[in-house]
Amino acid sequence: MGLTFRSGDYIRHVSFGGRTIKDGEAAAIWNVNGVHKQIIGPKRKWMYNSTIRFLTRHKAESHQYIRVAHRNGNVQYIYGPSELYMNPALHDSVDVYDGIKLKSNSECIIVYEKKSAQYKKGVTESFDKVTSTAVLASDTDTTEATETKIHINHPSETRTQKREIRGPTLFLPSVNESIHTFNWSFDNTFQVLHTDPNRIWSVDLPITTCDSAKFSALLHIKYHMKSIEKCILSGDPIGKMHNGLKADAHLFGNIISSEQIQQQGQQNDVTKGLVNLDTYTSLQEAAEACGFCIDSVRVESLCLSSVLQNQASSDQKLSATLRTEMAEKTQRRQLLELEIEDRRRRIDQEAELKRIQVQIDAKVEEELHCLKEAELERRLYLRKMEVAADNEIENIADKNGQLLELEIEDRRRCIDQKAELKRIQVQTDAKLEEELHCLKEAELERRLYLRKMEVAADNEIESIADKNVMVFLKALKEEGVDMTKFLCTAGGLEIVSPVLAKAASLKAENNRTKIAWKLDK
Repeated sequence: MGLTFRSGDYIRHVSFGGRTIKDGEAAAIWNVNGVHKQIIGPKRKWMYNSTIRFLTRHKAESHQYIRVAHRNGNVQYIYGPSELYMNPALHDSVDVYDGIKLKSNSECIIVYEKKSAQYKKGVTESFDKVTSTAVLASDTDTTEATETKIHINHPSETRTQKREIRGPTLFLPSVNESIHTFNWSFDNTFQVLHTDPNRIWSVDLPITTCDSAKFSALLHIKYHMKSIEKCILSGDPIGKMHNGLKADAHLFGNIISSEQIQQQGQQNDVTKGLVNLDTYTSLQEAAEACGFCIDSVRVESLCLSSVLQNQASSDQKLSATLRTEMAEKTQRRQLLELEIEDRRRRIDQEAELKRIQVQIDAKVEEELHCLKEAELERRLYLRKMEVAADNEIENIADKNGQLLELEIEDRRRCIDQKAELKRIQVQTDAKLEEELHCLKEAELERRLYLRKMEVAADNEIESIADKNVMVFLKALKEEGVDMTKFLCTAGGLEIVSPVLAKAASLKAENNRTKIAWKLDK
Protein backbone atom coordinates (compact mmCIF):
# COMPACT_ATOMS: atom_id res chain seq x y z
CA MET A 1 0.00 0.00 0.00
CA GLY A 2 2.84 2.40 0.79
CA LEU A 3 2.93 5.65 2.67
CA THR A 4 2.78 8.02 -0.30
CA PHE A 5 -0.20 8.75 -2.53
CA ARG A 6 0.03 7.09 -5.92
CA SER A 7 -0.86 8.89 -9.16
CA GLY A 8 -1.12 8.19 -12.91
CA ASP A 9 2.49 6.92 -13.10
CA TYR A 10 1.46 3.76 -11.23
CA ILE A 11 0.25 1.11 -13.76
CA ARG A 12 0.31 -2.60 -12.92
CA HIS A 13 -1.07 -5.87 -14.37
CA VAL A 14 -2.40 -8.12 -11.60
CA SER A 15 -2.77 -11.82 -12.38
CA PHE A 16 -4.40 -12.55 -9.07
CA GLY A 17 -4.30 -10.42 -5.95
CA GLY A 18 -5.59 -7.31 -4.34
CA ARG A 19 -4.80 -3.64 -4.04
CA THR A 20 -5.72 -1.19 -1.26
CA ILE A 21 -6.93 2.15 -2.52
CA LYS A 22 -6.35 4.58 0.37
CA ASP A 23 -8.62 7.41 1.31
CA GLY A 24 -7.50 10.26 -0.96
CA GLU A 25 -6.63 7.95 -3.88
CA ALA A 26 -8.57 6.72 -6.91
CA ALA A 27 -7.87 4.01 -9.45
CA ALA A 28 -9.19 2.78 -12.81
CA ILE A 29 -9.42 -1.00 -13.28
CA TRP A 30 -9.87 -2.92 -16.55
CA ASN A 31 -10.88 -6.58 -16.12
CA VAL A 32 -10.04 -9.44 -18.43
CA ASN A 33 -12.94 -8.45 -20.72
CA GLY A 34 -11.70 -4.83 -20.98
CA VAL A 35 -14.54 -3.45 -18.86
CA HIS A 36 -13.51 -0.28 -17.05
CA LYS A 37 -14.39 0.66 -13.51
CA GLN A 38 -13.29 3.65 -11.41
CA ILE A 39 -12.80 3.16 -7.66
CA ILE A 40 -12.44 6.03 -5.19
CA GLY A 41 -10.88 5.03 -1.88
CA PRO A 42 -10.90 3.91 0.79
CA LYS A 43 -11.46 0.38 -0.55
CA ARG A 44 -9.74 -3.01 -0.85
CA LYS A 45 -10.16 -4.42 -4.36
CA TRP A 46 -9.45 -8.03 -5.38
CA MET A 47 -8.60 -8.63 -9.04
CA TYR A 48 -8.03 -11.47 -11.47
CA ASN A 49 -6.01 -10.95 -14.65
CA SER A 50 -6.76 -7.21 -14.55
CA THR A 51 -4.92 -3.94 -15.15
CA ILE A 52 -4.97 -1.19 -12.50
CA ARG A 53 -3.93 2.40 -12.96
CA PHE A 54 -4.02 4.95 -10.20
CA LEU A 55 -5.45 8.34 -11.14
CA THR A 56 -3.82 11.74 -10.80
CA ARG A 57 -5.66 14.10 -8.46
CA HIS A 58 -6.29 17.69 -9.59
CA LYS A 59 -7.33 20.34 -7.06
CA ALA A 60 -8.75 23.82 -7.58
CA GLU A 61 -8.85 26.40 -4.81
CA SER A 62 -11.37 29.18 -4.42
CA HIS A 63 -9.61 31.39 -7.00
CA GLN A 64 -9.08 28.57 -9.53
CA TYR A 65 -11.08 26.34 -11.84
CA ILE A 66 -10.62 22.96 -13.50
CA ARG A 67 -10.98 22.57 -17.26
CA VAL A 68 -12.04 19.04 -18.16
CA ALA A 69 -11.88 17.87 -21.78
CA HIS A 70 -14.05 14.73 -22.05
CA ARG A 71 -13.40 12.02 -24.60
CA ASN A 72 -16.83 12.63 -26.16
CA GLY A 73 -15.80 16.18 -27.10
CA ASN A 74 -17.53 18.05 -24.29
CA VAL A 75 -15.61 20.58 -22.24
CA GLN A 76 -16.53 21.21 -18.62
CA TYR A 77 -15.41 23.92 -16.19
CA ILE A 78 -15.46 23.05 -12.48
CA TYR A 79 -14.98 25.98 -10.13
CA GLY A 80 -13.02 25.70 -6.92
CA PRO A 81 -12.85 24.69 -4.24
CA SER A 82 -13.13 21.25 -5.85
CA GLU A 83 -11.12 18.21 -6.90
CA LEU A 84 -11.18 15.71 -9.77
CA TYR A 85 -9.29 12.55 -10.68
CA MET A 86 -8.05 12.47 -14.27
CA ASN A 87 -9.35 9.20 -15.76
CA PRO A 88 -7.92 8.36 -19.24
CA ALA A 89 -11.04 6.33 -19.97
CA LEU A 90 -13.25 9.39 -19.55
CA HIS A 91 -11.01 12.46 -20.04
CA ASP A 92 -8.57 13.65 -22.68
CA SER A 93 -7.07 16.26 -20.40
CA VAL A 94 -7.63 17.88 -17.01
CA ASP A 95 -5.99 21.25 -16.30
CA VAL A 96 -6.15 23.72 -13.40
CA TYR A 97 -6.17 27.45 -14.21
CA ASP A 98 -6.11 30.56 -12.06
CA GLY A 99 -8.93 33.00 -12.26
CA ILE A 100 -8.21 36.52 -13.47
CA LYS A 101 -8.01 38.94 -10.55
CA LEU A 102 -8.87 42.55 -11.35
CA LYS A 103 -7.52 44.69 -8.53
CA SER A 104 -9.05 48.09 -9.32
CA ASN A 105 -11.62 49.80 -11.49
CA SER A 106 -8.88 50.80 -13.94
CA GLU A 107 -8.25 47.15 -14.86
CA CYS A 108 -10.58 45.37 -17.25
CA ILE A 109 -10.83 42.37 -19.54
CA ILE A 110 -12.79 41.74 -22.74
CA VAL A 111 -14.87 38.57 -22.66
CA TYR A 112 -16.44 36.93 -25.72
CA GLU A 113 -19.49 34.79 -25.00
CA LYS A 114 -20.88 32.39 -27.60
CA LYS A 115 -24.67 32.17 -27.59
CA SER A 116 -26.59 29.69 -29.74
CA ALA A 117 -29.94 30.63 -31.31
CA GLN A 118 -33.09 28.56 -30.98
CA TYR A 119 -32.77 25.11 -32.38
CA LYS A 120 -34.66 24.53 -35.62
CA LYS A 121 -37.59 22.25 -35.48
CA GLY A 122 -37.75 19.26 -37.73
CA VAL A 123 -34.03 18.66 -37.79
CA THR A 124 -33.13 15.08 -38.60
CA GLU A 125 -32.47 13.14 -35.47
CA SER A 126 -29.42 10.96 -35.36
CA PHE A 127 -28.58 8.38 -32.83
CA ASP A 128 -25.10 7.27 -31.96
CA LYS A 129 -24.28 4.30 -29.87
CA VAL A 130 -21.98 5.22 -26.98
CA THR A 131 -20.72 2.87 -24.35
CA SER A 132 -20.76 4.47 -20.89
CA THR A 133 -17.87 3.22 -18.77
CA ALA A 134 -17.74 5.74 -15.90
CA VAL A 135 -18.69 4.43 -12.51
CA LEU A 136 -18.00 6.78 -9.58
CA ALA A 137 -17.68 5.50 -6.01
CA SER A 138 -19.19 2.17 -6.97
CA ASP A 139 -19.14 -0.56 -4.37
CA THR A 140 -20.06 -3.32 -6.84
CA ASP A 141 -17.42 -5.68 -8.10
CA THR A 142 -18.64 -5.88 -11.69
CA THR A 143 -19.98 -3.35 -14.12
CA GLU A 144 -21.88 -4.29 -17.21
CA ALA A 145 -21.61 -2.33 -20.46
CA THR A 146 -24.72 -0.28 -21.16
CA GLU A 147 -25.84 1.40 -24.33
CA THR A 148 -27.09 4.98 -24.31
CA LYS A 149 -28.69 6.86 -27.19
CA ILE A 150 -27.65 10.51 -27.44
CA HIS A 151 -29.89 12.95 -29.28
CA ILE A 152 -27.82 15.58 -31.19
CA ASN A 153 -29.46 18.82 -32.22
CA HIS A 154 -27.66 21.10 -34.68
CA PRO A 155 -28.13 24.81 -33.98
CA SER A 156 -28.95 27.03 -36.91
CA GLU A 157 -26.43 29.73 -35.96
CA THR A 158 -24.05 30.82 -33.21
CA ARG A 159 -23.36 34.45 -32.43
CA THR A 160 -20.69 35.98 -30.21
CA GLN A 161 -21.39 38.69 -27.69
CA LYS A 162 -18.59 40.87 -26.36
CA ARG A 163 -18.67 42.46 -22.92
CA GLU A 164 -16.29 44.39 -20.71
CA ILE A 165 -15.64 43.41 -17.11
CA ARG A 166 -13.97 45.84 -14.70
CA GLY A 167 -12.54 45.30 -11.26
CA PRO A 168 -12.26 44.90 -8.45
CA THR A 169 -13.41 41.31 -8.96
CA LEU A 170 -12.26 37.75 -9.58
CA PHE A 171 -13.34 36.43 -12.99
CA LEU A 172 -13.77 32.72 -13.61
CA PRO A 173 -14.82 31.97 -17.21
CA SER A 174 -17.49 29.53 -18.25
CA VAL A 175 -17.33 26.99 -21.07
CA ASN A 176 -18.81 29.28 -23.72
CA GLU A 177 -16.64 32.27 -22.73
CA SER A 178 -13.20 33.25 -23.98
CA ILE A 179 -10.96 36.15 -22.95
CA HIS A 180 -9.47 38.53 -25.47
CA THR A 181 -5.65 38.40 -25.58
CA PHE A 182 -3.83 41.59 -26.53
CA ASN A 183 -0.76 40.94 -28.66
CA TRP A 184 1.14 44.22 -28.87
CA SER A 185 4.63 44.85 -30.13
CA PHE A 186 7.81 44.52 -28.10
CA ASP A 187 6.79 41.14 -26.58
CA ASN A 188 3.79 42.66 -24.90
CA THR A 189 1.10 39.97 -24.60
CA PHE A 190 -1.51 40.21 -21.88
CA GLN A 191 -5.22 39.80 -21.08
CA VAL A 192 -5.77 42.44 -18.38
CA LEU A 193 -5.98 45.90 -19.89
CA HIS A 194 -4.99 48.87 -17.71
CA THR A 195 -7.11 51.94 -18.44
CA ASP A 196 -5.66 54.25 -15.80
CA PRO A 197 -4.99 57.82 -17.08
CA ASN A 198 -1.30 57.83 -16.09
CA ARG A 199 0.22 55.40 -18.58
CA ILE A 200 3.90 55.84 -19.46
CA TRP A 201 5.46 54.45 -22.62
CA SER A 202 9.26 54.43 -22.56
CA VAL A 203 10.87 54.17 -26.00
CA ASP A 204 14.43 54.60 -27.29
CA LEU A 205 13.89 56.60 -30.50
CA PRO A 206 16.69 56.58 -33.14
CA ILE A 207 17.03 59.88 -35.06
CA THR A 208 19.14 60.69 -38.15
CA THR A 209 20.13 64.34 -38.72
CA CYS A 210 20.22 66.15 -42.04
CA ASP A 211 23.96 65.46 -42.35
CA SER A 212 23.44 61.68 -41.73
CA ALA A 213 24.62 61.75 -38.13
CA LYS A 214 22.80 59.36 -35.82
CA PHE A 215 21.74 59.65 -32.21
CA SER A 216 18.95 58.30 -30.02
CA ALA A 217 16.61 59.86 -27.50
CA LEU A 218 15.06 58.04 -24.54
CA LEU A 219 11.48 59.34 -24.40
CA HIS A 220 8.83 58.86 -21.72
CA ILE A 221 5.46 59.38 -23.41
CA LYS A 222 2.47 59.89 -21.14
CA TYR A 223 -0.88 58.90 -22.67
CA HIS A 224 -4.34 57.72 -21.68
CA MET A 225 -7.03 55.56 -23.28
CA LYS A 226 -10.10 57.14 -24.78
CA SER A 227 -11.82 54.21 -26.52
CA ILE A 228 -11.40 50.52 -25.74
CA GLU A 229 -13.33 49.62 -28.91
CA LYS A 230 -10.78 51.38 -31.15
CA CYS A 231 -7.94 49.82 -29.17
CA ILE A 232 -9.30 46.31 -29.81
CA LEU A 233 -9.99 46.97 -33.48
CA SER A 234 -6.49 48.36 -34.06
CA GLY A 235 -4.93 45.04 -33.08
CA ASP A 236 -1.45 46.39 -32.26
CA PRO A 237 -1.74 50.05 -31.14
CA ILE A 238 1.82 50.17 -29.79
CA GLY A 239 3.22 49.05 -33.14
CA LYS A 240 1.17 51.62 -35.06
CA MET A 241 2.11 54.43 -32.67
CA HIS A 242 5.77 53.37 -32.91
CA ASN A 243 5.60 53.61 -36.70
CA GLY A 244 4.09 57.09 -36.43
CA LEU A 245 6.80 58.02 -33.91
CA LYS A 246 9.53 56.89 -36.32
CA ALA A 247 7.96 58.99 -39.11
CA ASP A 248 7.95 62.04 -36.82
CA ALA A 249 11.56 61.32 -35.85
CA HIS A 250 12.55 61.26 -39.54
CA LEU A 251 10.91 64.66 -40.15
CA PHE A 252 12.46 66.09 -36.99
CA GLY A 253 15.93 64.82 -37.95
CA ASN A 254 15.76 66.63 -41.32
CA ILE A 255 15.66 70.05 -39.61
CA ILE A 256 18.61 69.59 -37.23
CA SER A 257 22.34 69.02 -37.75
CA SER A 258 25.06 67.21 -35.86
CA GLU A 259 26.53 70.52 -34.65
CA GLN A 260 23.34 71.26 -32.76
CA ILE A 261 23.65 67.92 -30.99
CA GLN A 262 27.28 68.43 -30.02
CA GLN A 263 26.95 71.99 -28.69
CA GLN A 264 25.45 72.21 -25.25
CA GLY A 265 23.46 75.37 -25.85
CA GLN A 266 21.89 74.13 -29.09
CA GLN A 267 21.37 70.68 -27.58
CA ASN A 268 18.87 72.24 -25.21
CA ASP A 269 16.99 73.54 -28.27
CA VAL A 270 16.88 69.99 -29.65
CA THR A 271 15.49 68.76 -26.32
CA LYS A 272 12.82 71.46 -26.38
CA GLY A 273 11.85 70.37 -29.90
CA LEU A 274 11.52 66.75 -28.77
CA VAL A 275 9.34 67.76 -25.83
CA ASN A 276 6.97 69.81 -28.03
CA LEU A 277 3.82 67.83 -28.93
CA ASP A 278 3.59 69.62 -32.31
CA THR A 279 6.59 67.56 -33.39
CA TYR A 280 4.60 64.30 -33.18
CA THR A 281 1.74 64.75 -35.64
CA SER A 282 1.91 61.17 -36.99
CA LEU A 283 2.10 59.79 -33.48
CA GLN A 284 -0.98 61.71 -32.39
CA GLU A 285 -2.91 60.60 -35.48
CA ALA A 286 -1.98 56.95 -34.89
CA ALA A 287 -2.85 57.23 -31.20
CA GLU A 288 -6.22 58.82 -32.04
CA ALA A 289 -6.99 56.01 -34.48
CA CYS A 290 -6.11 53.41 -31.84
CA GLY A 291 -8.23 55.03 -29.12
CA PHE A 292 -5.42 56.77 -27.22
CA CYS A 293 -4.52 60.39 -26.53
CA ILE A 294 -0.96 61.68 -26.09
CA ASP A 295 -0.66 63.93 -23.02
CA SER A 296 3.03 64.83 -22.83
CA VAL A 297 6.52 63.79 -23.88
CA ARG A 298 9.56 63.91 -21.62
CA VAL A 299 13.17 63.43 -22.74
CA GLU A 300 15.16 61.32 -20.33
CA SER A 301 18.52 61.42 -22.14
CA LEU A 302 20.22 61.82 -25.50
CA CYS A 303 22.70 59.16 -26.62
CA LEU A 304 25.11 60.04 -29.42
CA SER A 305 26.41 57.53 -31.94
CA SER A 306 30.04 56.43 -31.88
CA VAL A 307 30.93 58.81 -34.75
CA LEU A 308 29.35 61.79 -33.00
CA GLN A 309 30.91 60.78 -29.70
CA ASN A 310 34.38 60.61 -31.28
CA GLN A 311 33.82 63.92 -33.02
CA ALA A 312 32.49 65.49 -29.85
CA SER A 313 35.39 64.10 -27.81
CA SER A 314 37.92 65.49 -30.32
CA ASP A 315 36.17 68.88 -30.26
CA GLN A 316 36.14 68.80 -26.50
CA LYS A 317 39.84 67.94 -26.40
CA LEU A 318 40.62 70.80 -28.85
CA SER A 319 38.47 73.22 -26.85
CA ALA A 320 40.10 72.04 -23.64
CA THR A 321 43.56 72.55 -25.18
CA LEU A 322 42.65 76.06 -26.34
CA ARG A 323 41.13 76.88 -22.97
CA THR A 324 44.25 75.58 -21.25
CA GLU A 325 46.55 77.68 -23.46
CA MET A 326 44.41 80.77 -22.96
CA ALA A 327 44.36 80.15 -19.25
CA GLU A 328 48.13 79.73 -19.16
CA LYS A 329 48.69 82.95 -21.15
CA THR A 330 46.24 84.83 -18.97
CA GLN A 331 47.92 83.46 -15.87
CA ARG A 332 51.39 84.45 -17.14
CA ARG A 333 50.14 87.95 -17.95
CA GLN A 334 48.58 88.26 -14.53
CA LEU A 335 51.80 87.06 -12.92
CA LEU A 336 53.83 89.69 -14.83
CA GLU A 337 51.40 92.40 -13.80
CA LEU A 338 51.62 91.23 -10.20
CA GLU A 339 55.43 91.22 -10.31
CA ILE A 340 55.51 94.77 -11.75
CA GLU A 341 53.06 95.93 -9.13
CA ASP A 342 55.14 94.28 -6.39
CA ARG A 343 58.30 96.01 -7.64
CA ARG A 344 56.61 99.38 -7.69
CA ARG A 345 55.30 98.85 -4.20
CA ARG A 346 58.73 97.75 -2.95
CA ILE A 347 60.35 100.92 -4.46
CA ASP A 348 57.72 103.12 -2.83
CA GLN A 349 58.16 101.31 0.45
CA GLU A 350 61.95 101.64 0.32
CA ALA A 351 61.69 105.40 -0.38
CA GLU A 352 59.21 105.77 2.47
CA LEU A 353 61.47 103.79 4.77
CA LYS A 354 64.50 105.97 3.92
CA ARG A 355 62.51 109.13 4.64
CA ILE A 356 61.30 107.73 7.91
CA GLN A 357 64.84 106.56 8.77
CA VAL A 358 66.20 110.11 8.26
CA GLN A 359 63.51 111.55 10.49
CA ILE A 360 64.16 108.95 13.15
CA ASP A 361 67.93 109.54 13.03
CA ALA A 362 67.41 113.30 13.54
CA LYS A 363 65.09 112.67 16.48
CA VAL A 364 67.53 110.17 17.97
CA GLU A 365 70.46 112.62 17.75
CA GLU A 366 68.39 115.30 19.44
CA GLU A 367 67.31 112.90 22.18
CA LEU A 368 70.91 111.71 22.68
CA HIS A 369 72.08 115.33 23.14
CA CYS A 370 69.38 115.88 25.76
CA LEU A 371 70.29 112.60 27.49
CA LYS A 372 73.99 113.53 27.63
CA GLU A 373 73.16 116.85 29.25
CA ALA A 374 70.94 115.12 31.76
CA GLU A 375 73.65 112.50 32.43
CA LEU A 376 76.23 115.21 33.18
CA GLU A 377 73.85 116.92 35.56
CA ARG A 378 73.17 113.60 37.37
CA ARG A 379 76.91 112.86 37.68
CA LEU A 380 77.54 116.28 39.17
CA TYR A 381 74.73 115.79 41.65
CA LEU A 382 75.97 112.31 42.59
CA ARG A 383 79.49 113.56 43.13
CA LYS A 384 78.17 116.21 45.48
CA MET A 385 76.16 113.51 47.31
CA GLU A 386 79.23 111.24 47.62
CA VAL A 387 81.31 113.99 49.17
CA ALA A 388 78.56 114.74 51.67
CA ALA A 389 78.21 111.01 52.47
CA ASP A 390 81.93 110.59 53.06
CA ASN A 391 81.91 113.45 55.50
CA GLU A 392 78.93 111.97 57.31
CA ILE A 393 80.55 108.49 57.43
CA GLU A 394 83.64 109.85 59.07
CA ASN A 395 81.43 111.41 61.72
CA ILE A 396 79.53 108.18 62.34
CA ALA A 397 82.59 105.83 62.35
CA ASP A 398 83.29 106.42 65.97
CA LYS A 399 79.69 105.66 66.90
CA ASN A 400 79.70 102.34 64.98
CA GLY A 401 82.70 100.82 66.83
CA GLN A 402 80.56 99.66 69.77
CA LEU A 403 77.97 98.15 67.40
CA LEU A 404 80.65 96.02 65.72
CA GLU A 405 81.74 94.51 69.03
CA LEU A 406 78.14 93.51 69.84
CA GLU A 407 77.76 91.80 66.48
CA ILE A 408 80.98 89.77 67.03
CA GLU A 409 79.69 88.56 70.40
CA ASP A 410 76.41 87.43 68.89
CA ARG A 411 78.22 85.40 66.21
CA ARG A 412 80.36 83.60 68.86
CA ARG A 413 77.30 82.60 70.83
CA CYS A 414 75.65 81.18 67.72
CA ILE A 415 78.75 79.06 66.99
CA ASP A 416 78.79 77.65 70.56
CA GLN A 417 75.09 76.68 70.34
CA LYS A 418 75.61 74.82 67.05
CA ALA A 419 78.55 72.85 68.57
CA GLU A 420 76.42 71.82 71.57
CA LEU A 421 73.64 70.58 69.26
CA LYS A 422 76.07 68.42 67.28
CA ARG A 423 77.44 66.83 70.49
CA ILE A 424 73.91 65.95 71.65
CA GLN A 425 73.16 64.41 68.22
CA VAL A 426 76.25 62.19 68.40
CA GLN A 427 75.27 60.90 71.86
CA THR A 428 71.73 60.07 70.69
CA ASP A 429 73.03 58.11 67.64
CA ALA A 430 75.35 56.06 69.91
CA LYS A 431 72.48 55.10 72.22
CA LEU A 432 70.35 54.00 69.21
CA GLU A 433 73.16 51.80 67.85
CA GLU A 434 73.58 50.13 71.25
CA GLU A 435 69.84 49.40 71.50
CA LEU A 436 69.80 47.91 67.97
CA HIS A 437 72.76 45.64 68.87
CA CYS A 438 70.86 44.32 71.90
CA LEU A 439 67.78 43.63 69.84
CA LYS A 440 69.81 41.69 67.23
CA GLU A 441 71.44 39.53 69.96
CA ALA A 442 68.01 38.69 71.41
CA GLU A 443 66.77 37.74 67.93
CA LEU A 444 69.74 35.40 67.35
CA GLU A 445 69.18 33.72 70.75
CA ARG A 446 65.52 33.08 69.88
CA ARG A 447 66.49 31.58 66.50
CA LEU A 448 69.12 29.32 68.17
CA TYR A 449 66.57 28.05 70.68
CA LEU A 450 64.02 27.27 67.92
CA ARG A 451 66.70 25.44 65.90
CA LYS A 452 67.60 23.31 68.95
CA MET A 453 63.94 22.43 69.42
CA GLU A 454 63.63 21.41 65.76
CA VAL A 455 66.76 19.19 65.96
CA ALA A 456 65.47 17.49 69.09
CA ALA A 457 62.12 16.85 67.43
CA ASP A 458 63.85 15.36 64.35
CA ASN A 459 65.98 13.09 66.56
CA GLU A 460 62.90 11.91 68.42
CA ILE A 461 61.13 11.13 65.11
CA GLU A 462 64.18 9.18 63.85
CA SER A 463 64.38 7.15 67.04
CA ILE A 464 60.69 6.24 66.76
CA ALA A 465 61.18 5.20 63.10
CA ASP A 466 64.23 3.07 64.06
CA LYS A 467 62.23 1.35 66.81
CA ASN A 468 59.45 0.54 64.33
CA VAL A 469 61.97 -0.98 61.91
CA MET A 470 63.53 -3.06 64.70
CA VAL A 471 60.09 -4.27 65.78
CA PHE A 472 59.34 -5.26 62.17
CA LEU A 473 62.65 -7.13 61.77
CA LYS A 474 62.21 -8.92 65.14
CA ALA A 475 58.74 -10.00 64.10
CA LEU A 476 60.17 -11.49 60.89
CA LYS A 477 62.88 -13.27 62.83
CA GLU A 478 60.40 -14.65 65.35
CA GLU A 479 58.41 -16.08 62.48
CA GLY A 480 61.47 -18.11 61.57
CA VAL A 481 62.54 -16.15 58.53
CA ASP A 482 66.21 -16.34 57.55
CA MET A 483 66.95 -12.63 57.35
CA THR A 484 70.11 -13.04 55.25
CA LYS A 485 68.40 -15.03 52.51
CA PHE A 486 65.25 -12.95 52.74
CA LEU A 487 67.06 -9.64 52.27
CA CYS A 488 69.18 -11.02 49.41
CA THR A 489 66.14 -11.87 47.28
CA ALA A 490 64.40 -9.30 45.01
CA GLY A 491 60.97 -10.08 46.44
CA GLY A 492 62.23 -9.63 50.01
CA LEU A 493 63.84 -6.31 49.24
CA GLU A 494 60.61 -5.15 47.54
CA ILE A 495 58.64 -6.03 50.70
CA VAL A 496 61.16 -4.64 53.23
CA SER A 497 62.23 -1.50 51.31
CA PRO A 498 59.12 0.61 52.18
CA VAL A 499 59.67 -0.22 55.91
CA LEU A 500 63.43 0.35 55.92
CA ALA A 501 62.97 3.65 54.10
CA LYS A 502 61.22 5.00 57.21
CA ALA A 503 64.40 4.61 59.34
CA ALA A 504 66.46 7.78 59.10
CA SER A 505 69.55 6.13 60.65
CA LEU A 506 69.58 3.49 57.98
CA LYS A 507 69.27 6.18 55.36
CA ALA A 508 72.24 8.04 56.81
CA GLU A 509 74.26 4.81 57.04
CA ASN A 510 73.35 3.99 53.44
CA ASN A 511 74.44 7.45 52.34
CA ARG A 512 77.78 7.08 54.18
CA THR A 513 78.31 3.71 52.53
CA LYS A 514 77.67 5.14 49.11
CA ILE A 515 80.05 8.07 49.76
CA ALA A 516 82.79 5.71 50.96
CA TRP A 517 82.32 3.47 47.90
CA LYS A 518 82.61 6.47 45.58
CA LEU A 519 85.78 7.66 47.36
CA ASP A 520 87.36 4.17 47.08
CA LYS A 521 86.53 4.04 43.43
